[in-house]
Amino acid sequence: MGKFFDGFVAGAILIFVGIFLFLYFGFIDPRADMPNNTVSTWVAAPSLDAAVRRLAPPVWDPVQPDEPNLVAGMKIYQAHCSTCHGDVAHRESAFAEALKPHPKQFVQDREDLPENEDFYIILHGIRWSGMPSWNHKLAEKQIWQVITFLTAMPKLPPSVTEQWKAAAAASRPMF
Repeated sequence: MGKFFDGFVAGAILIFVGIFLFLYFGFIDPRADMPNNTVSTWVAAPSLDAAVRRLAPPVWDPVQPDEPNLVAGMKIYQAHCSTCHGDVAHRESAFAEALKPHPKQFVQDREDLPENEDFYIILHGIRWSGMPSWNHKLAEKQIWQVITFLTAMPKLPPSVTEQWKAAAAASRPMF
């Protein structure tokens, strides 16, 4: 029984060292224009989701979804987020196609994350994804206004939708 256990431990160590060396010497193709591989599909994405769920503090949106907060959130979203995540005039961001993983296009496919996970992602960003940390650019209230806007996006009041259409039409797509 002891030899079996020793062999099992030695095998596990060899596998771990092999994976480490594979990653350390750069055998994973870093090009963004390559299709997703098994590692990113089956390991990286679920690992990211689990990490955000574990690390996001239990905080909830303190901002009321009234018109001033929705307009403020829309303006922040349009200025800082729409280039990658699309807007009412540019439903599919051309820039998003250049990023791996492709960012969600919120006008078409709003990711339904809990508010605290949205807050955590916007505050800290996501390493190696193109999603920056807005920790030093936006105040906490501004981040919550963006989250309030994102949550209300499918059912915005007509006045906010009209202001968003005007702001989106005035902005040029990056590509």
